[in-house]
Amino acid sequence: DKSLQAVIEGVKTTLETGFGQAEADLQKKDGTTIPMYFTASPLTIKGKQYFAGFGIDITERKKSQEALKASEKKYRQIVETAIEGIWSMNDQFETVFVNRQMAGMLGYTVEDMLGRKIMDFMDPEELADNAVKLENRRRGMNEYYERRFLRKDGTPRWFGVSVTAIKDDNGAFSGSFAMLTDITDRKSVTDELKKKNEELGAAYEQIAASEEELRQNIDELAQRERELRKSENKYRSLFNNAILGIFRSTPEGRYLDMNPAFARIAGYSTPVEMMAAVRDIRELYVHPEERQRLGAMLQTEGEIRQFETEIKKADGTTVWISINARGLKDKSGKITSFGGTIEDITSRKNAEAELNRKNEEIQASYEEITATEEELRQNNQELAARERDLREKTRELENRNRLITTLLDTTPVGIFMVEAPSGKPILANKEARRLLGRGILPDATEKNLAEVYEAYRLGTGQRYPAGEMPIIRGMRGETSHIDDMEVVRPDGTRTLLEVFGNPVYDYRGQVIASLVSFLEISNKTR
Repeated sequence: DKSLQAVIEGVKTTLETGFGQAEADLQKKDGTTIPMYFTASPLTIKGKQYFAGFGIDITERKKSQEALKASEKKYRQIVETAIEGIWSMNDQFETVFVNRQMAGMLGYTVEDMLGRKIMDFMDPEELADNAVKLENRRRGMNEYYERRFLRKDGTPRWFGVSVTAIKDDNGAFSGSFAMLTDITDRKSVTDELKKKNEELGAAYEQIAASEEELRQNIDELAQRERELRKSENKYRSLFNNAILGIFRSTPEGRYLDMNPAFARIAGYSTPVEMMAAVRDIRELYVHPEERQRLGAMLQTEGEIRQFETEIKKADGTTVWISINARGLKDKSGKITSFGGTIEDITSRKNAEAELNRKNEEIQASYEEITATEEELRQNNQELAARERDLREKTRELENRNRLITTLLDTTPVGIFMVEAPSGKPILANKEARRLLGRGILPDATEKNLAEVYEAYRLGTGQRYPAGEMPIIRGMRGETSHIDDMEVVRPDGTRTLLEVFGNPVYDYRGQVIASLVSFLEISNKTR
């Protein structure tokens, strides 16, 4: 058998070179076998030829190596079968690896992109905003945003970028990891990670006959195990830290693996909790037939992109997701599992619904105006004697048209955001600056927001209590609403605001900012 052949070859080598080594299975007295590692050297005593050597039980090392190989293979398969583009950069934002899917989407080879900065592939118009994003990454922030890149042939492509800051053991910024999804088609209407793991070391160097040389070779084996563990940890880190949900399931509908982001999107604390609760994936879908349709498409087409559906969260609420997935095949070409990613698109779906509602309101207003104009034209023909009155009504109609046009051209919602817990303003849109009479004030903090922005409680003449302001409550993780805040602008004018406040969370569920939206309700109150 193989063990006997290995020993025979070791003996030959020992006779030919003066040193031999072999790994072989040794049969114990009870009939079981254990893996052993042997070294030998020839020895002559009183004219007789002997062999002197060492043998060690390598059962635990074999088990450890196999476990590490299996774990590394699992996470490497998940990353390498991703449909998204995978891009990893060092602390100078130079490409250290990129999968073929990413390179192919830009018309390059992987070799073309390695060592080049990510900015080399962007549309020049994106560089100013990208500089802000890079600074965010140096501060350890994770983000999702949309970015326009240029293919090798010069054509532009839009990508959704989910990017994670990577820190070293000391907590210092050491690079970035990004997953990119081609959203060009979606933008016009409203991969696989293939970098192979470095080969695991060279063949063992010949172990010397002495015990010291044997010990050195054992150290080399331990080093190889550490390298394998490092590789396994790399893929595990990519899997666990991705912003997008990553999953692998059976075609029949049972989850095999998922990352923490997937569980969070579905409202569960951990992947273990979710996989214990969801035995049949169809139970997760609001419309179970959607899972059957998705499975059939993967079986026939091999992969799908941006499959939008609605799922039920652990608390019974629902969330919209977009699925990118592909069928994973065995050596015979049979699909044995599905692997892919999900993205929470609930906010976009809600925004689309709100946009449709506003469009319907606009259409209704337009039709009303059109009907009124027609009526005025008829009255003008029939009531020539009341020309002066008709002109007055026409002027009123024109004023109304101008008012409606202004309302349609301007979104009347102020948006204002501060960091948590400092209270430092970081965002104020045009409507917010108009309503407040001020923009971002660098000396503003959690303690003096009411003072620097001159916010009062209506009818009291007193500063609005900080603890009751939605912008402060948001920093404590509270959602709130008030309609009695009066702001005095620098020019002395006053405005009454209705304010809605919400906390902003990072991927760990920590409050990182507070966001308020507000409307001027002075006229409404009067």
